[in-house]
Amino acid sequence: WAGLLQGRVLTAMGPRAAALREAALARIDEVGGAAVSSRLLRPRDCSIRVGLHVRRGDACQRWAAPADGAVDPEGDCGTAVGRPCYATSHYLHAVRSLARAHQARSRSHAGGAASANGEGCVTTILLASDSPSVALELAAAVAASRNLRLLWVNIRRGADWGGTAELSNLGLGAAAAEANFIERRNSRGLLNRSAVLGAALADISLLATAHAFVGTAASWLSRLALLCVIGQSGSVPPFALVDRPMAELWHTTKGGALCPPHGAARARSGPRQ
Repeated sequence: WAGLLQGRVLTAMGPRAAALREAALARIDEVGGAAVSSRLLRPRDCSIRVGLHVRRGDACQRWAAPADGAVDPEGDCGTAVGRPCYATSHYLHAVRSLARAHQARSRSHAGGAASANGEGCVTTILLASDSPSVALELAAAVAASRNLRLLWVNIRRGADWGGTAELSNLGLGAAAAEANFIERRNSRGLLNRSAVLGAALADISLLATAHAFVGTAASWLSRLALLCVIGQSGSVPPFALVDRPMAELWHTTKGGALCPPHGAARARSGPRQ
């Protein structure tokens, strides 16, 4: 239901926001050849569109490996752990894994008629990221592959939004890093808010046309994008989160239990609405 509601929320924007989104969507770049259609997949189709959200920019305090989604800057669960981010290769591996699983399903529906090695099956990556370098890295991977395509909204991002350079928080402690977070930069008037809003709305609109999704559980935009894909398709798509399971948020143990003082605060204030 939340996914179905997201489509209505995104269409309830005013004329200024709509104009920003349309101006950004007019700048979509295509790398690698013709992209896979956004129509609903038939069971025999072996080509697929995979939405990919890569949060990097000011969020990186350390490089991490997949499944290491620990976020505990204050050390509430033990040792202080800064916000993780992940190499483009880790995201690309998740995209390829979803594509291979989809191709296997399409072969079973086609009675084995489809190519066993995926030949002729195209994976179109729909990229949304605050990092211009991610687009360049993916474009290089697409250029080296016959079966990959890339679509992304080619507008100014990251440092061009104002206030800090990409990866400026690597290795910084909690207090120093927080000063560079987009929320803090916004409160100091350092952001080009129109550019950020236009990019976010355009990215969500592009990701919503995916057949599968890759992102991170710790990113609200990743979670919103997945809901929008659900709303667009009417079902939960195949998805992969490189950091941690969907049920685990910040300041939680591996099982999803809140660490103190967050658990104690939740107990005192009651459940969140």
